[in-house]
Amino acid sequence: MKKLVEGGNTVLCRTAENGLVLDRLNPSVLVIKISRAEVRNALCDATYAALAAALNDAKDDEGLEFIILTGDGDFFCGGVDLKNGFKVFDDVQENPVYRFLCSIVEC
Repeated sequence: MKKLVEGGNTVLCRTAENGLVLDRLNPSVLVIKISRAEVRNALCDATYAALAAALNDAKDDEGLEFIILTGDGDFFCGGVDLKNGFKVFDDVQENPVYRFLCSIVEC
């Protein structure tokens, strides 16, 4: 993700691949926005992977106290993006959905 500095906050900008915008409101609050309104913020593998990475980074941030997970537009999240297809992973730990769920538990 590309980093920009806006008003003292580091913002990780949305890319077409991951559909996330991260904004640090202050040292203790991080907002993670799913920004794929065109598909009702449905989650694809790249979005799951980006969410997992953001949460893994957050768990190591001692100053962070709150994470707000939200969606862009009128929807929070439409679920799994079915256009993404269903992939079979030989190793479950390679599955981005599994990594995302683990990162929620560990965060």
